[in-house]
Amino acid sequence: MYYLLILVLLFLAELFYFKVADRCNIIDKPNERSSHTKVTLRGGGIIFYFGALAYFLTSGFEYPWFLLALTLVTFISFVDDIK
Repeated sequence: MYYLLILVLLFLAELFYFKVADRCNIIDKPNERSSHTKVTLRGGGIIFYFGALAYFLTSGFEYPWFLLALTLVTFISFVDDIK
């Protein structure tokens, strides 16, 4: 039951992020170098970080250095998606 709750919360967070990304214009407009053929939202991978964060919060921060590294990679990736 617990995992189902996490799944639903992450799905709702993703839907919320889609609206925020659309409003903030975090999109990839296709050009000749792009692999997309239509406008695509960027930065949706940040939801994976929140899933990992939920795990760390419930497991007692078993691997704190991994969480720190994951936080840095997530931050850098999201900033890159915004630019």
